[in-house]
Amino acid sequence: MAKVKVLHITKWFPNKADEQLGIFIEKHIRATQPFTEAHVFHLLPADVDSASIDYSQNNGMPTTTLTYPSESSAIYKMCVFSFEIKKALKSITDKFGEPDLIHGHIYAQPAFIARRYFKQTPLIMSDHWTGFVNGYYDAFPAWKKAAFRKSSQWAFCTTVPSPFLKEAMVKHGFQGQFQIMGNVIESVPKVEKAD
Repeated sequence: MAKVKVLHITKWFPNKADEQLGIFIEKHIRATQPFTEAHVFHLLPADVDSASIDYSQNNGMPTTTLTYPSESSAIYKMCVFSFEIKKALKSITDKFGEPDLIHGHIYAQPAFIARRYFKQTPLIMSDHWTGFVNGYYDAFPAWKKAAFRKSSQWAFCTTVPSPFLKEAMVKHGFQGQFQIMGNVIESVPKVEKAD
């Protein structure tokens, strides 16, 4: 039986600059590998002058990283960045084929990318951001909040690690089907006590 092809789109993912960033996202993807054929599209803002696209095999996990200037202007994001995203996605589909499912991690950019470039492909989102409960989201300008809420309407399901986060997102106007799905943790072998 053929595995489902899943394209994961995320800004949080372990990298050379921060090996712990989004480690729970990597663990989640690894947990699905027996059942899916996964490819990670990692959007990595960094202190660089221009964008670059790199492909790697991260312990058996195909990953395409688009590194781009973190302090880029709105014009850059509308023009150059859009072109680089399109180029990166083309390189992914050339290697991987068209995905059966898009799994976006952390609103809202992955959802916008999914709807722009894979309009007919089902989208599931996962979010772990504490900004919905600690006031960071409240400080967003109105247009950015609206963009986040709009993007939630495109996902057929949003997974969150706790009822507390779900309640906060619903309170902020996020719509759709929510599922509680805890973060992946490694099991610890049982140690037998010595007699």
